[in-house]
Amino acid sequence: MVNNLYGKNLNGGFTLIEIIIVVGLLAIIAGFGLFLSMDSYRGYVFHAEQNLAISVLQKARSQAIVNIDQQPHGVYLDLAGKQYIIFEGPTHTSFPSTNIPVPFISSSISHSGMGGANEVLFNQLDASVSVVPSALHLSDSASHNSDINFNNEGQINY
Repeated sequence: MVNNLYGKNLNGGFTLIEIIIVVGLLAIIAGFGLFLSMDSYRGYVFHAEQNLAISVLQKARSQAIVNIDQQPHGVYLDLAGKQYIIFEGPTHTSFPSTNIPVPFISSSISHSGMGGANEVLFNQLDASVSVVPSALHLSDSASHNSDINFNNEGQINY
């Protein structure tokens, strides 16, 4: 052991135990931060999907109110293609050039509802809904759930 004039140890450093304890504490803090950030990310993705669904429905509703092409407008929920389809006309058909596909943000969020046909149709000028689906229900593997409801006047509640 080498000492200087004041009797201090010049070969001082950290012991293996001290290093292991510090590394362990850093690993625990990093794990906790990763857990919180993943939960925040899932919440962000869920709310982004909810906002997208609301925006698509509002776009179809506004197109019906403005009476674009003198047709009713609606939204079809294409679960196989993982997309919303904004359509015009009395019912959804697969390939018209007027269809606007909007892909889901995340495939981990389940979509259900909108009646048996998976579509909602807003009538011309007043955007009323002749066949009222119960709701569009969104949920994910975490505890996020949301219902986007429709009434017969075409009002979208979320």
